[in-house]
Amino acid sequence: MRQTAVGWFLPQERFPTDNYPRPNHYPPAHEQPAPQIFSNGFIFLAGESAKVVRSFDMGEGALYPARLWHPDGKTPMPGEFFYLSQGNKKDAFLRERSDDKGLDAMSQGRWLVRVVRARAPRLLFSESVLEGPDIWWDKSIYIHFFISDRLKRALDQRCLSRDWHLVRCPVVTEEG
Repeated sequence: MRQTAVGWFLPQERFPTDNYPRPNHYPPAHEQPAPQIFSNGFIFLAGESAKVVRSFDMGEGALYPARLWHPDGKTPMPGEFFYLSQGNKKDAFLRERSDDKGLDAMSQGRWLVRVVRARAPRLLFSESVLEGPDIWWDKSIYIHFFISDRLKRALDQRCLSRDWHLVRCPVVTEEG
């Protein structure tokens, strides 16, 4: 599980067929529908979001079907769900030009970004982030992955992006 949270691509056989979200963890499946994206050790996408993501460049990434069960362990959660496995890496984070607040130093030059806060830090990226897959991890940032503006707009068009809790990350030129 931990490997998927740091951007390692894993083959389908490394994921369990069934998953049982704990009743005291997100999502509270017995109380409300599952969100479009959530984590319960693995990153899950609901069927609607998976359909959108699949239509974009996933690079070294895949979506694997998953069965989710209610806390009773007997009742399946309604809807389609997929594990997200993606190992795309880019090296575009401009640490020296980004906000200091909200960044905690990690080992080996990596940073943990705390985006669940009153105001997310302003993270700036180089133009190289515009090349390649539409979903990726930055080599310098731990836990959070990124999506392209194209993918974000497609999620918006289908009213799916709210559950993604997205934070705008501007791309700057060498001069700007």
